Amino acid sequence: MKLKTLIMTTALLPMASFADTKITIDVNGLVCDFCAQAVEKVFVEENGAHHAKVDLDNGVVELCFADGIEIMSDERLTQEMTDAGYTATAIRKETGECNETH
Repeated sequence: MKLKTLIMTTALLPMASFADTKITIDVNGLVCDFCAQAVEKVFVEENGAHHAKVDLDNGVVELCFADGIEIMSDERLTQEMTDAGYTATAIRKETGECNETH
């Protein structure tokens, strides 16, 4: 009976719905591709985001964290931006599927 339950549970896992957390940060001071690469490194390589997109024209950083990854607090996000040399002016978080196109 336990084996049957385990098999059924395992078979249903791919059908489970998992949601990413998308974080959008408005940032002052982003002016060049080097800035974008530095911010992407901070969040992807050092803080577990599976995707980072920097929009230099609008001064926006979009981060995506997979379901199950601990989401950084607004204070920590702001501090990471400050440590990278930029000023976060607004932070928005939403749950759903992240668009990973550049």
